[in-house]
Amino acid sequence: MGNDIKIKFIARLRKLVTNVGGVGKLADKANIPLSTMQKYLQGSAPTFEKLAAIAQAGNVSVDWLTTGKDYRETIPLNIRILCDITTEVEKIFDDYKVNMKPEKKAKLISNLYEEMIENGTTLDALKKEITRLAEMME
Repeated sequence: MGNDIKIKFIARLRKLVTNVGGVGKLADKANIPLSTMQKYLQGSAPTFEKLAAIAQAGNVSVDWLTTGKDYRETIPLNIRILCDITTEVEKIFDDYKVNMKPEKKAKLISNLYEEMIENGTTLDALKKEITRLAEMME
């Protein structure tokens, strides 16, 4: 595996580990020993069979895992997270009497969702950002 490809693969694998709930959980779902999964996270290249097992366990495509393409089509929408973000936006905007057009609010919620999923930002951190935004719009 080329160095740039390897680095990007490891980054996607780490993202998948986070989405699934940990290295052990992903290893169990993929039926791969934890020590082997840890080697992949350190740069060892999985066999095609192991790659397919990891992708299936994480509910992503092999294409996404190896190239990064098709991210939005392969990572399922986490409705709980989306509802939590929407609830916080509505609550904070109500508290600050902020009115926003539905299209803009949808875009804001979408961006906050991406921030949480892609960067691992916590809901508490997002609440602070939403509050700052609401204060600016008051």
